[in-house]
Amino acid sequence: MKEPTNQSMKYGIATAQVAGNITRDPELRHTTGGTAVAIFTVAVGTKYKDNERTSFFDVKLWGVAGETFATYATKGSAVVVSGKLEQESWEKDGQKRTKVVLNATDFVFAGGKPDTAPTPREPDPTYRAPADNAATQRIATAAAESAEEIPF
Repeated sequence: MKEPTNQSMKYGIATAQVAGNITRDPELRHTTGGTAVAIFTVAVGTKYKDNERTSFFDVKLWGVAGETFATYATKGSAVVVSGKLEQESWEKDGQKRTKVVLNATDFVFAGGKPDTAPTPREPDPTYRAPADNAATQRIATAAAESAEEIPF
């Protein structure tokens, strides 16, 4: 068997799934290219014997999933999010800082009564939607075409 080298461990997979409650209403932002991103924090409580602990995870949920999440999620909502762990770095006051963020691609609302669905929040009256871009138009066209193909 060949010994692993530093080169063989150069790339890896850092995925995670986090289940907990969001700590505040998600903040919906858009990139300069028009991509939506919902930013929020998930609190996860754990208990072992008599010790209780809460961990907090920063999450960014991208695209249509982020828009949907920001519309329906409110502070305290129970959720399960999954995606890639990525380290962000920046400099503040001459100090280099880093944090790990879950760049989520999927989510599920958890808990609650099965016969109730989340209700949408009121839109922010100060928000101005970005100009339509070609990708948004292609997605809308594809969705409309596929809806026409459904036989029922």
